Amino acid sequence: MRAKASLFVLLYCISSAVAAEVSISQLYKSYEKSGRSSDQMPEYNKKIAISGVVLKQTENFSGDVIISVGAPDSTVELARAIFGKDTPAEEIDKLTGGVAFKASCTVAFVMNSKYLSLQDCALNNRGK
Repeated sequence: MRAKASLFVLLYCISSAVAAEVSISQLYKSYEKSGRSSDQMPEYNKKIAISGVVLKQTENFSGDVIISVGAPDSTVELARAIFGKDTPAEEIDKLTGGVAFKASCTVAFVMNSKYLSLQDCALNNRGK
C-alpha cells in the first residue's frame, strides 16, 4: 500500500512539472486576460512549452540572441524569446524568419508591453 502511495505522488510530481504545450497565441491571450501584466498570469515564472513562428532574430547588448515570435497566420510580434547559453549556435542560426519551432521557456515579468518576455528558452524538437 505504501509503495502505491509513493508511486502516485511521484507520478503526480512528474506530470505537474511537464507543462502541456501552448501556442504563442494562447499564451498571449492569457497575458491580455491578466490585464497585460505577466505576473498576474498563471504561467508567470514557470517553464512552459510553447510553439510559434520566428518573425526575426536580433541580439541584445549582452550578445544574447532574441527571437521575435508570432503566430503562424500573422506577422504581429507576440513575444520575444531569449535562449540560454546552452543552446547550440547552429540551432539558433536555423531560427530564421518564417520557421516554426517549439521551445521550453520561462515567462518573465513584463507589464503593459506589446509583447511577452520569455527567458531561459531551450529548443524542443523543431516544428514544421
